[in-house]
Amino acid sequence: MRSAALALGLLCAAAAARGQAPSAPALGTITVEARRQLDEQVSHFVAGVVAHHGNDSLARWDVPICPLVGGLPREHGEFILGRISEIAAAVHAPLAGAKCRANLYVVATAQPDLLLKKWWHRDPNLYDTGNGMGYVNAFLRSTRAIRGWYNAELLASDGGAVTPDSLVAALSGTALETMQVPAIQISTATRLRYSALKGLSSVIIVVDTNRARGVTFGQLADYIAMVGLAEIRVDSDPRDAPSILGLFQPSGPRPSGMTSWDEALLKALYATDQSSVLQISNIKTDMLKRIAP
Repeated sequence: MRSAALALGLLCAAAAARGQAPSAPALGTITVEARRQLDEQVSHFVAGVVAHHGNDSLARWDVPICPLVGGLPREHGEFILGRISEIAAAVHAPLAGAKCRANLYVVATAQPDLLLKKWWHRDPNLYDTGNGMGYVNAFLRSTRAIRGWYNAELLASDGGAVTPDSLVAALSGTALETMQVPAIQISTATRLRYSALKGLSSVIIVVDTNRARGVTFGQLADYIAMVGLAEIRVDSDPRDAPSILGLFQPSGPRPSGMTSWDEALLKALYATDQSSVLQISNIKTDMLKRIAP
């Protein structure tokens, strides 16, 4: 430090002797570099934490959300329920009224494996197995403090119905012609928009009370709201981005609650055009405007 200060003093003295002011880095250069770093952080954050399957749109709630919390004392359950509703309203996610059929299930238990096994036995259609049993088995055998399962359905981007149509399979000339294949009729074909969208139909969030010790109910509620309002990779690492998703990371400080980054991501998800093939890029742009206006 002394040598650096001495060098700077000598530089200033030499410049003064020549009647010149010492040069300084251009503020524009510093601003551009900082903006570039922020842009990269946001890109890594979105790509790392939001689940994206192939060429499908990102999934979000397009039907009213009806949360149900079980396995906790009433006051704790109502606190989490209220926090989910509060955050859903803040990010403009659709929220059902007081009387509704549950589709966002939050269950706290000390025996998650046993509970999920019995639940599945009682309801064989509990999990969407369209992507194979590997995803189901990974969910059932997870050792995470909080695990999440997402069931989604296809929605027509122009508001039309998605209906089973055996004709589509028959035209393919394969053995699938006897199956009822989902078909969507669209009025305009374009590569700039998805013809079908992924809408969350139900979400199951299971809290392992043995592994979730050491966090406050405020932290727990915000984490649950984050993974319940968007299809999040619960095993993701937000890296250096400030996020409630880092709550159960083995190292680093634990966030006290949902951050401005989390809120910006959820707001961008529900504000941008879900049918646009540029959805992810638009979300990143929207997030940047909210984080650094």
